[in-house]
Amino acid sequence: MREILGNSDTPACTISRKCFQQMTNHESEDYQLTHQLLYIILAQIRGCSQELARVAVSYGTSVSTLEVTFTAKILQRLSSVLDSGMYDLFTEMVMIGQMLNYKEFYRPKVIELMMLWQDTTGCYNDDSDVHPDLKNQTNFIGRKLFADEIVDDNCSEHMTALALIVLTLTLRHKLYSLPLPLVTWSISNLALVALCGVGLFVFLVWCKKKRLRIMRHFLV
Repeated sequence: MREILGNSDTPACTISRKCFQQMTNHESEDYQLTHQLLYIILAQIRGCSQELARVAVSYGTSVSTLEVTFTAKILQRLSSVLDSGMYDLFTEMVMIGQMLNYKEFYRPKVIELMMLWQDTTGCYNDDSDVHPDLKNQTNFIGRKLFADEIVDDNCSEHMTALALIVLTLTLRHKLYSLPLPLVTWSISNLALVALCGVGLFVFLVWCKKKRLRIMRHFLV
């Protein structure tokens, strides 16, 4: 991801063949798999789509093929991850699927789980072995794959950040699904939107007070 973002030594959108091979490895699972899709998303956001597509073609594939293939693997794995109690990984998988706008990741059960896992302080904690086997797991090049910090109220920064993004993307999806113009909206829909908006605002204020370093977790 450092190659995509660029720094003082490397211009942005530098996609080396070594990095591309690592980030498109079809044997990857779990956090490695979600980070591969995050790599593709970040490249698109950074304006590196053409360079990424050029490298993909040189390997006889395309970015869209990689995206569909990796997303299908995530969707196939989703239920077993949830059943294993790996709620952090489940939430990250859902977030990636929603960021790519696949409708399968907007099921009503998702928002129900997000609300169920939230504790009374408004955050998400690490009490249920959210990521039991990842403390010592490394990624392709030996760096720590998972980095988290538990702050006040036993709050997991990583899990809380993921859940906030999922709630926000779900709200956006709901808004785009509502009929327009505004006068056709029902009172219940308006109340739901207002309630979600207020809830997210309060959550963001809470995050600011807790000084959560949210984006740091997506660049490790």
